[in-house]
Amino acid sequence: MAREQKLSLLVQDFILAARVVGVGDWDEPKRHLLPNVLGPESVAATLGMVDMPWPWLVPGVAISFAVICINFIGDGLRDAFNLRGRQVLD
Repeated sequence: MAREQKLSLLVQDFILAARVVGVGDWDEPKRHLLPNVLGPESVAATLGMVDMPWPWLVPGVAISFAVICINFIGDGLRDAFNLRGRQVLD
């Protein structure tokens, strides 16, 4: 898809105008092609994730589990070291 998008952009008037003005070979992809290709590619990648949830589902669950565990550990440490909240037994 990116190749097709690039080939269709190479014949556009603004690319031809940039070549006439003298935009270098390194500036053309960076300033003209890349911004115009990123939009359709990001949409295609997003729609691809709807069809295949397993590449992002397992890491998402693992990150959520890790955050919850760290939160519980922090709560436990806060309760263990909180001297003001404790009652002193006689």
